[in-house]
Amino acid sequence: MISKAKYAFIYFRFFKDIVPLIYLFLDMFSGKYSEKLVKIRINNVALSLPVAAIREFLLYAEKERIDKISVDTREKCIIINSDKIPINEMWGIGAYVRGWRYRDGVWVYKDVKFKHMIFTVYETFNEQEYYDPEIKGKEVIDIGGGVGDTAVYFTKIGASKVVVVEPLPILINEIQENLKLNGVEDKVIVINAALSSSNGKTKVPNNFNIYYSFSYKTDNKGDVEIDKITLSDILKLVNNPYLLKIDCEGCEYEVIMYDYENVKKFHKIIFEFHFPKKIQEVLKRLSKDFECEATKGKLTYIVRCTRKHKR
Repeated sequence: MISKAKYAFIYFRFFKDIVPLIYLFLDMFSGKYSEKLVKIRINNVALSLPVAAIREFLLYAEKERIDKISVDTREKCIIINSDKIPINEMWGIGAYVRGWRYRDGVWVYKDVKFKHMIFTVYETFNEQEYYDPEIKGKEVIDIGGGVGDTAVYFTKIGASKVVVVEPLPILINEIQENLKLNGVEDKVIVINAALSSSNGKTKVPNNFNIYYSFSYKTDNKGDVEIDKITLSDILKLVNNPYLLKIDCEGCEYEVIMYDYENVKKFHKIIFEFHFPKKIQEVLKRLSKDFECEATKGKLTYIVRCTRKHKR
């Protein structure tokens, strides 16, 4: 770990503002991972960047040669050495330090392309949170599609079919564009709906900030009405359900506790859990049929489960 003095030295090579440094110290040395936006000036141009992105840039700058970071107001981009990152791509710095580059209007990493960058994209592809060595030729149900990062990832590592369920209409277009960019649209079914333990309707916003879509929670507020669908509905679209991935900012509790008969039809489950006080209750529910491991992540628990006995 970098000492506070060295951390500050690297920071002042590129930035002058004191307030972001205070947040950086609180973030880095408390072990937390802050998505908080802070105002920071780069060659006298004020920008709003996540504390986590600034932190990652400094850690990268300690190991790699960075001659300068600047802002081109005419092209509306941040320039790191000679690489350009659009100013509006607030998670772009986090992607840059992991090897992603912005080329011809899209983000590129190896053979993967995305129109816009949010941190879940590089968590999926760089940290490989959802890697499964047995997924080749298998079917996946992906609850909480985001910008399509996990759907693209699952197909890239061999899944034969992915069914994506995403409640936000603005993300449906984003998912479809990213599937086409990666040439995997024929392997993915995209459904604009919210997962629930019972059928019905709910309201969602028509417009939502893509860069914060990872934190959206369905709360029946918005100007667009969409369907609430169940796992039973989705299971009709696959022949042999292998993996259930859930990242829906809270619906995982309802589905596991009140629609368990359908949950247990899967061979494996990976989900983010947002209620620390209820984690033991959920693990107890799953323990009848699954071996589960819960890992405390940056912001939530990541739970991975495998069936004890093959069906």
